[in-house]
Amino acid sequence: SDPLAAADRAAGGDPAQPRDHDRDPAHGEVMNRESNPVAALVWTFGLMSLFAVGGANSAIPEMHRAAVDVHHWLTDKQFADVFAISQLSPGPNVLIVTLIGYSVAGVAGALAATVAMCGPTALLAYY
Repeated sequence: SDPLAAADRAAGGDPAQPRDHDRDPAHGEVMNRESNPVAALVWTFGLMSLFAVGGANSAIPEMHRAAVDVHHWLTDKQFADVFAISQLSPGPNVLIVTLIGYSVAGVAGALAATVAMCGPTALLAYY
């Protein structure tokens, strides 16, 4: 038996979920074919910020849908891990956006996603 799968089951994970979130295990294909992931992050979170009345936590279900189901940036387990880390860490709840961006495109993705989530609403509030 696979020791990684056993460890994943012991940690409460689903061993059937792919470890490599860029590949579709059924077909061996790359799941996320976006040519510019930073632009996709900016568009996704910039638009989402305009509808996130009540803070970032009110948009968690939509973030999950976009990151897991639509763009395939993360698996369900990875999203749950990112959510847990963002809630355990001190600071703003919008940290989940930074962690998703970092998972997708490193530091550039983290900065782009955070600015996209905070920028539009900050500009609307200012003007």
